[in-house]
Amino acid sequence: MAKNFVLHDQSKSPLGETTLRFDVKAGIPAQFGPVARITTSEARNGANVNVKIALAYPLARQVDGVWTAKNTFRANFSFTSLQNEVEDIVRETVLVAMIDLLTTQKENIKRGSSVFNTTTGASILV
Repeated sequence: MAKNFVLHDQSKSPLGETTLRFDVKAGIPAQFGPVARITTSEARNGANVNVKIALAYPLARQVDGVWTAKNTFRANFSFTSLQNEVEDIVRETVLVAMIDLLTTQKENIKRGSSVFNTTTGASILV
């Protein structure tokens, strides 16, 4: 099921941080809402741009009129976008492979298992 993301704060340049909100629920304070942060930073040598995406979904609860979130589901992704290479097919292949792996192994990942299903979706040779 696709999520609708709402732009919360846009980076002013290609390098920086953009913040998106998702799964927004009425009545829950913003600091306890799910958030996606996309950060891009240039390596010291200028040869690549590091792209990091961090999602956090606090389990917000109201206890005695006070909002709290003692636990948070998190997901992180990073990609090194080599600026000194023009291998666009390989660049695309890496991203598609990650998306395919996450999609086909979603149930195992949700359970916290590294035992991947080899019978559904993308082929995993064993």
